Parts: sequence; C-alpha cells; structure tokens
Amino acid sequence: MATYRKRGKRWNVQVRKQWHEPLSASFATKSEATAWAKQQEVIIEQGGVIDATGTTLADAIAQFKLERDIGTYQNNVLEWWRSDLGDRKLNSLRKADMVLARKRLKFLTNKMGLPIAPATINRRMAAISAVLTACTDEWFYIEVNPARIPGLKEEILRVEPLADEDREYLLKACEASYQPALLPFVLCAMASGARAGELQGLRWKDVDTDKGIALLYDTKNGDTRPAPIQGKALKALKQYQKDYPHIGNDFVFRNVTGTFPFNYRKEWAIAKESAGLDLRFHDLRHDAASNLAMAGASLREIGEVLGHRSMQMVKRYSHFVDDHIADLGKRITDRIDK
Repeated sequence: MATYRKRGKRWNVQVRKQWHEPLSASFATKSEATAWAKQQEVIIEQGGVIDATGTTLADAIAQFKLERDIGTYQNNVLEWWRSDLGDRKLNSLRKADMVLARKRLKFLTNKMGLPIAPATINRRMAAISAVLTACTDEWFYIEVNPARIPGLKEEILRVEPLADEDREYLLKACEASYQPALLPFVLCAMASGARAGELQGLRWKDVDTDKGIALLYDTKNGDTRPAPIQGKALKALKQYQKDYPHIGNDFVFRNVTGTFPFNYRKEWAIAKESAGLDLRFHDLRHDAASNLAMAGASLREIGEVLGHRSMQMVKRYSHFVDDHIADLGKRITDRIDK
C-alpha cells in the first residue's frame, strides 16, 4: 500500500508491504510518485527489491550490456548515449530530451566526413529505445519509454538491380584500378550482399574457396553468418589469392602496399565515376538482395543472406518476390488453359 504526502513543492511517497521494510522516495509531481510506487509494488511481489530513483541511464546501459549479447556496432552506439545522457536519472528523462539528443546526432559524421543519414540516426535512436524498453518492461525502473518518438523520414533506398551494361562498365573500371583488391572486393559484395566493413574484416581462415562460402564475424548486429561467394566473385577471389598469397589469420583484402584494413573508398569513387554511375558502395548490398528476390528467393531467405533480424528490413524487396510468384502462377495457367 502506498501513502502520499505533499511537503512544500514535492511529493513524498511511502510503500508498505507485509514482511518487507518500508520504501520511500520524493518526487516533483504526484504522477511520478504514483508510477514509482506501482513499480516498487510489482517488484516486491516478484520477490525483488529495487529502488531505482537514483538509477542513471549509464547504469541501465551497463545492465543492458551485461544481459544482452550485443555486437560492436550497437556497443559503440550505446557508448555515445552513455557519454551524452549517461549521468541523467532515468525518472528525469523526457521525450523532449530524446528529441534534443537526436538533433545532436545530426552533427555526427560518417567515415567519409559526411553527416550521418536519417536512417542511421533512426537506428541509433532504436538502440537506446531498446535499453529503455528493458527499463519499463523487465526491470520496472520507469513506467514510460521516453525514446518512443516518431522516426525521421528516411531517403528512398535504391532497390532496383544494376543494369547488365552498368555492371559491366563498373567491373571494367574496378579491374583497371591500381588496387588489385578492388575487383574481388566489389564482386564479393555483389555476390553476397555483405557490407563493406564485413568484407574488410574477413580473414582467409574464414573463407572456404571449395564451397564458395565465407564466415562473417564482425557484423553490424553482432551475429556470425555465412556469406555466399560464387561465380565470378569466387573466380576473382581465387585469382587474387594466387597473385597475392596470404593464408590463415591474414586479412583477405589488403591495400597494394600490404597494409590493412583495405581502404577501398578512393578507388571505388574513381571506378564508379569512370563507369558514369551515381552509386554508393552500400547499393551493391541492395543489388544483391534485389537479384535474390528476382531469382525466386523468399523474404526470409533474403533476410538470412543479408543478416537482417527483422523482416521489416527486407520488405522493400517484396515486389520482386510478388513478380516471381505471379510468373509461377502464369506457368500454371499456361498449362491448364490450353
């Protein structure tokens, strides 16, 4: 049972339960005091005793990391949140604080020195929202997740595959690069849908050139997944290994000087300009997914290859899957409508 008393401008609340020592706290508003009291009652009934009035966002992030298996990317994002709002008490955070933090995110830049995209900002907001959801639904530190705010409008991503002619021009330009790793690097991205960073971290010990499979460890969501490397990509990779022998723990893709990680950006920019294409390297990932869909792969299979945990991320390719199903239906009617 909770009792409330107003002292000056603050509300004092005390929670009493049989066989349990009383808990008390002070809040600026009665609604905050009520929310805290309800949380404490639930926690006591479940056999725990957690007084979260002094819990900070940094504390919650630390607890989240201990209880979750998160990847390097998510860990780095949460470190940004810890440095930005980590000293704030959880029960003092409001949606306005999250909106202001999102404005600060807009000043961050990517590896190219450009402002990070709205989609990236939305992913960073989702990372802290996951922590705060645990605070509401699992740990009962707070009642409402302040990070649940409307996302920024994201740019329409390229999902149409490259035209055969454009692909040919691009690969010829990559082949002409003074960096011998560029051609197999680009081909592997086209064949597997792997991100540039995932390919940069790939080591020879994780590549099976007999089966045409590579294991990607340092992925964005922290999962390990196999990536297919077949056809021209596998042929180019074998030739690259033959011309520039590296084995075991060595990185697959290196600069012409032998240094790593492979710095593809400058030569990639030259190659796509030479091919007359306005193309981001990440578009090769969408190209691979689109080609998978057009070849008849299901959305689940596309998600498995690309490493997406959420089906929402692969629904952008659903029209290709629909076209494939419609084509299969036409094959049925071609036979029965004779």
